[in-house]
Amino acid sequence: MARALVLLSLLVVFGCDEGSAPRAIDGVLDLRGREFDDRSVLSLQGGWTFYWEKLIEPGDHAKPDGVLPIGRWNGQELGDGRELGGHGFATYRLIVHLPDDPRQYALDAAPVLDATKLLVSRPDGTLLAGPLRAGTVGTTRETSRGTPRNAIVSFTAGGTVLLTFQVSNFEHARGGSGPAPVLGAVETIGARERHRRMADFFVLGLLILVGVQQLVQFALNRADRASLWFALVCLVIAARVFILGRYPADEVSGFWTVTSLRLEYLTGYLGAPLIALFVRAVFPTYVHPLPVYVLCAAGLVFTASLALPPPIFTLLQSPFQMLIFAALAFAVVSLTRAVIGTRDVSSVLVLVGFVLLALAVAWDVLRVRRAVQPLFGTTQYGLSGFVLCQSTVLALLNRRRSRELEQRNREVQLLNEELREQIANRSHELSHALALMASPNPAARTLDPGTVLAEKYRIGGLLGEGGMGKVYRAERLADGRSVAIKLVRGGNPKTLARFAREAELVARIDHPNVVSVLDFGITDQAVLFLVLELVEGNSLEHAHDRFGDLRWAVPMVAQLAKAIETIHLLGVVHRDIKPGNVLVAGDVLKLTDFGVAHVERPADPERAEAKTVELGMRADHEQTATVNPDPNLTKVGVVIGSPLYMAPELSQGADHATPRSDLFSFGIVAYEMLGGKRPFDRPVAKAFLKGRPAPDPPVPLATLAPGLPADVAAVIDDCLQLDPGARPDAATVARIFGDQTMWLKLV
Repeated sequence: MARALVLLSLLVVFGCDEGSAPRAIDGVLDLRGREFDDRSVLSLQGGWTFYWEKLIEPGDHAKPDGVLPIGRWNGQELGDGRELGGHGFATYRLIVHLPDDPRQYALDAAPVLDATKLLVSRPDGTLLAGPLRAGTVGTTRETSRGTPRNAIVSFTAGGTVLLTFQVSNFEHARGGSGPAPVLGAVETIGARERHRRMADFFVLGLLILVGVQQLVQFALNRADRASLWFALVCLVIAARVFILGRYPADEVSGFWTVTSLRLEYLTGYLGAPLIALFVRAVFPTYVHPLPVYVLCAAGLVFTASLALPPPIFTLLQSPFQMLIFAALAFAVVSLTRAVIGTRDVSSVLVLVGFVLLALAVAWDVLRVRRAVQPLFGTTQYGLSGFVLCQSTVLALLNRRRSRELEQRNREVQLLNEELREQIANRSHELSHALALMASPNPAARTLDPGTVLAEKYRIGGLLGEGGMGKVYRAERLADGRSVAIKLVRGGNPKTLARFAREAELVARIDHPNVVSVLDFGITDQAVLFLVLELVEGNSLEHAHDRFGDLRWAVPMVAQLAKAIETIHLLGVVHRDIKPGNVLVAGDVLKLTDFGVAHVERPADPERAEAKTVELGMRADHEQTATVNPDPNLTKVGVVIGSPLYMAPELSQGADHATPRSDLFSFGIVAYEMLGGKRPFDRPVAKAFLKGRPAPDPPVPLATLAPGLPADVAAVIDDCLQLDPGARPDAATVARIFGDQTMWLKLV
């Protein structure tokens, strides 16, 4: 932000007249001691004699109504105390004492909007150049008509000259001419005009080229909305640059000021919402949709106002400028959050582009308001920087997508190869497995490090072991990826069927916060194996020292809520959500172990029959169930789930489990992570099972974690309701945490 302020200061300093530049006093400007070299120009600032509602010719003599700086005359006071409005006509006059030696000079009065006529003459009225006209100066709305154009007049003179500037305005809400004319050597003014045109057309070419390229990108990938919005942004800004450069009037006769104003305002009213839609498409997580929708609606309203008469719709420019400044502030704040949240070069580039755009817009507004009198434009450079930054962002995003696509293609190829191999070998494997399953009580098998399983996986080491099987770390030979392999002994057909059902269930879930399944098969010893994503980290049980740290806990709870929302959308009820079944790797959380999950299969809207799928191996459960009576652990065949985290309705049986049961378990885990302690001093389900009174209600989470937003604390408290119907669903919880996670990152 400090750098941006320094840049803005430099723009103001270098864009304004130097303090030592001569200024007109009482309608006279003395330049006899000034040398006009090949680089210097002078903006004719200061007091011009002003004649209100008079069109004075060079040879006429009249008493001025005051001395005013050239520019907008709204709110200016005349010598008799009258305050001027926007509509009317007037004449400005300035006597300029040039060096005595005659030379070629030029006056640049570009760009102007009002009807103007500039005459250069001797004090006696002898013209030194033909009148420079922009439209037709008149005394009524019917006789006055402005033409926006670039106006330059050259003349040869030395000594004293008289500048007569006639202006009429009956269209714009703010009356008066454009910026003060700029005087210089004819070569310097010509070079200045060429530089302006080169800058404008460089920006035009850049914008049109990038816009068309992004339209082609969108045509090839209709899901890429960011490319569409950015293409439209580029083309709209290109139209605005062309209009503000006053080029249409040079090419099209009869291109009047009213038409130019409508098109100029239209590009602004459309450009701002398009930029907001682009940023929302690039960073949907960090840019709230409501302000974007408000800006789009405002753009449509202001666009509709262009159908009103010019004196009315030009008054609405100031409110829209204020709205743009508010939108830019919102964008900078949102992008700053994105930079903090993602720490990615893309968000940094978007933020830099918006700072450049904000400076360009601020400069344009200051120029229109006459707060600065620039000798050269900077808006083109700000727009160029904005477009280049956003183009770079889209290029980075496309490169990232391309790499992801290549990686997915490789994975698909591997999957296809695996499928072909499985189809070829399935018949043999099944027949061999059936033969082995017929043997009574087959012995368990231990895999030593280095063993190759199914000719596809090299065993690395044992990760865990339970009464029904083991979990190994392994390497996939096809690409070297580290995986986790879960094995179960196939001596019982029912156990094999349950394990196969677990593989089918987990394979349906594809979410970054759920451990994914990669493969499933049978070894030559009739051992079923399940290949899972290997999470390099520990379970949530090993993170107790971070419980209560909101900066860490809120994003983690938000990820757990998204994982539960995803499995519920697929009809899966986990039934055993607890810290031991939640893995943490860095700042990523993953839900695992669907060993006692079930799939809901609704028969009708009134009553859903839940078919329980008590799945596979419960390595941590079975092993400890036989040797350790810890109430945190589940005993096989007794209860489904872990008592400390089990919903009270499950005390009536596993068939009473619903998605709201998972929300109760989630509430206990979230309460513990956010508040630093468990909500209940003893298992709720166990109390219901034995007919004991329910535990006391927990202390409100807001008391333990006062830094939490009220709606976050309240939704966790609601998850802990004993009545399942009083608990929220996972989508509601995920939405609330999605709204608050980014807020907490800035606390």
